[in-house]
Amino acid sequence: MAQYEICIVSAGDRAVAKKITEALMNEQLAACVSAIEGMKSIFRWKGKMEEADEVLLIIKTRASLREEVMQCVKKNHNYEIPEILFIPVEGSREYLDWIGANTRFSMAEPEKQEDSSDSEDKTEN
Repeated sequence: MAQYEICIVSAGDRAVAKKITEALMNEQLAACVSAIEGMKSIFRWKGKMEEADEVLLIIKTRASLREEVMQCVKKNHNYEIPEILFIPVEGSREYLDWIGANTRFSMAEPEKQEDSSDSEDKTEN
């Protein structure tokens, strides 16, 4: 299982997108949220074809924070059923480490065991 994920959320306007982004960032549930404005969505809703201008949020997070991210988005979204999709990601180790360093740990996430040889003080004589 990938340790990191991208979460995709569509918001109906800038204000909702900003509210979701600020909540995720304040709670350290995302290392970064990219907002893409000008997205046009065509979808079926309650038996009818609908069309809407939306803002697409691309949320970079830890897989272990999935539930907390979902709850935060739902709490701050104005849609009855918001789009919340998770995609496992692999990428450059440096970028993934940056995501890890800028999101909080979850109680669901197992802590990495330190190699005893790495935990010793290594000084040159």
